[in-house]
Amino acid sequence: MDHEYIEMCKRSENIQSYCMFNDGDLLADENGIVYLKVSKDEDYCILKKRTLTGSCCSLSAPITGSDEYRIEKSKLFWVPRQDDVQALISIPASRLLDKFIEYYSSLKSKPDLPEKAWIMFYMDFYENSFWNGESWV
Repeated sequence: MDHEYIEMCKRSENIQSYCMFNDGDLLADENGIVYLKVSKDEDYCILKKRTLTGSCCSLSAPITGSDEYRIEKSKLFWVPRQDDVQALISIPASRLLDKFIEYYSSLKSKPDLPEKAWIMFYMDFYENSFWNGESWV
């Protein structure tokens, strides 16, 4: 699991404003433990813990055990998958990849995961912010 990507998500208020707590969303707690949301009630989410390897938001990552956790929504934040971030960008699909490649090519230091590259592109496009390794500035 990539803790830096989780931190990038946590520290983006703009990204977090789109969290709908949908079934299948990846959510993390304050300790960076990632869960798959399976259901919710008004103030809580029912979650299953995920063990994430490789690309931090891999859909093939196994669920750890069969335990379900009931955690207050206010104590969770969204860890969007790459396609979730792409869906938030209001550039026509026919131009999105070209814009992304242009942005990615301009980076002096390339991120090690595609999810990081896409969230960095989003934050630059909408917030004019870049990740300094600890926060968005």
